[in-house]
Amino acid sequence: MVKDNIIPFPLNSGISRPVSPDARVNKLKARMAEVETESLMIQEDIQWLSNKLDENKMEFREIIAELAKLELTYEDS
Repeated sequence: MVKDNIIPFPLNSGISRPVSPDARVNKLKARMAEVETESLMIQEDIQWLSNKLDENKMEFREIIAELAKLELTYEDS
């Protein structure tokens, strides 16, 4: 059902407005800042994951040691 009061969205007919060099420089600098922020976040995530992996390995070793003790106790009884 088509409504008569709807204004069609203007489509870009392939013609874009010229962008000033200053606007382009500002856009690229803003993107650089975004990429830098993303990179820092990724580096922090990698460090956190690395630490978590180390913790998990340690916990795994502790579990294995405790299981070994329990198996020895179980075998002795």
